Amino acid sequence: MFTLGELLAPHRPAMAVAVCCSVLAAALEIAPAIFASLAIGTLAGGRAGGLIPLVGGLLVAVVAAHAAQMVSALVSHLVAIDVQAALRRLIGRTLLSAPLGDVERLEPGAIRRVLMEDVERMEDGIAHLVPDLAAAIVAPLAIMLAMLALDWRLAIATLWPIIVGAVAFGTIMRRDDGLSQRFMQAQAEIAAALQEAVSVIPLIKAYNVRQSALRRPEQAFSEYRAVVGQWLAFSMSGVTAFFLATTSTLVFVLPLGLFLLGRQETDIATLAFFLMAAFGLTSIAARLFGAMGRLRIHAVTLARISALAGMRPMPQGAQKAVTSCDLSIENLTFSHGEGFGLCGITLDIPQGCRVALVGPSGSGKSTLARLLLRFQDAQEGRITLGGRDIREFDTDVLAAQMSAMFQDVFLFSSTIRENIALGRPLASEADIIAAAQRAQADAFIRVLPDGYDTVLRNGGGLSGGQRQRIALARAILKDAPILVLDEATAYADPESEFEIQKALEEAMRGKTVIAIAHRLSTVRHFDRIVFLHDGRIAEQGTHEELIAFDGLYARQWQTHCAALCFRLRGSS
Repeated sequence: MFTLGELLAPHRPAMAVAVCCSVLAAALEIAPAIFASLAIGTLAGGRAGGLIPLVGGLLVAVVAAHAAQMVSALVSHLVAIDVQAALRRLIGRTLLSAPLGDVERLEPGAIRRVLMEDVERMEDGIAHLVPDLAAAIVAPLAIMLAMLALDWRLAIATLWPIIVGAVAFGTIMRRDDGLSQRFMQAQAEIAAALQEAVSVIPLIKAYNVRQSALRRPEQAFSEYRAVVGQWLAFSMSGVTAFFLATTSTLVFVLPLGLFLLGRQETDIATLAFFLMAAFGLTSIAARLFGAMGRLRIHAVTLARISALAGMRPMPQGAQKAVTSCDLSIENLTFSHGEGFGLCGITLDIPQGCRVALVGPSGSGKSTLARLLLRFQDAQEGRITLGGRDIREFDTDVLAAQMSAMFQDVFLFSSTIRENIALGRPLASEADIIAAAQRAQADAFIRVLPDGYDTVLRNGGGLSGGQRQRIALARAILKDAPILVLDEATAYADPESEFEIQKALEEAMRGKTVIAIAHRLSTVRHFDRIVFLHDGRIAEQGTHEELIAFDGLYARQWQTHCAALCFRLRGSS
């Protein structure tokens, strides 16, 4: 688990400057007490002319305190920005290197909360909490030494209530039984519940389910209210004891000071200093009190950041050369945690072979494709490429051998040109246009206001079929020897589906193809059709062989043909 000290280790010199300036600013807060007491002593001694240097010294102290605080804030904020950037880069690298299944198991919105809210909270911890905490600890020690040097009796009268209050508060707060963590979890649940409610607004309107849709946010608010109530009930005794003690110093200092003054064992200037210093110490103690509460919040925040940044990476191989693109799946078994996703899959896919994965939903088609792309590793068995386990290859080497086109197309918020060139960032303009033409995308791109320079905002403004054709152009441009297709024509309208199929035929020429399909007519001419059922290979062969076998595939083919001929009653 990360600690603030570990995060700040690369920035120790800068943070030392920030902390020293903060301590100096806190120590100078006692300057008014010092100069006021000196002024009282000067007036009591009938030396009014000596006030001018004291006023000048006070002004210098005040300006120096503000300057020190400004320097501390500036330096610590610059460090906070660097640490935030480093954390976000670390989390980004971790998510890219972790198995995709592990990332997908995280609650929706959890990654965003850590990257944005939790990392953003580090600004308070680094730019404010660390300097304030150092000042609240070091500055009182300096003031205490000054008090003890002046009069140990008044010093004890000033300090002991503050020490008693701090000890009482610390003792009570150590027994919070995880309330701080529950508080943060309740806040996270509110954010997740509200995000879910906003995302399903169209469904709420369509089905008029306002009450049930708001049930989760209402439960989250109730839990948050309960946690806050428990925290207040628990901590009130500690808070009350702390503030009663730290604000009661005058009750002890003033009587003792007047007693010593009456016995001429002290002077009016010293008494005035202790009275005013007591107020300064109370202010510093209150700052320390606030810092302790924030420390608990930051401990939970750092735990969440550490959990995300500490996700185990996918094991990396060192093999740099691919001698052949023959794929072999050997007794592959993969579990999602509850039951088997795939069990005992064995399949050979020679280089240049076209294999279709078909079967009912949930049969393991997409899971097998993701394992081939090494988004995850199976628990048993292996996948080989050119006779070598794919886990032996360097990740970049393996990725260079494969292109993928998924059912749900993601387009970055950048230009169409950059989206197409994702797999080949240095591709020429001519190659990008040629890939778009082969994907039947060039025509609709050119009619857009800025053509290939049109900036997509999360892919908005394009139909599902247009998004798929841009994704196909991306795969064509990459020109990898292995092509994985997951329902590549899922969102294509009937008019454009034929054109996309022609583009796919050209893109597949000479490549190893693994295609997931529910529209069996799109893969009937493939070299081999593999029918998956309950995570196992139930049948495999050519379309004609499987039809003649008259098994599961044949029945699904009959259902497919019937669906193509289906008409709503009354339609012409």
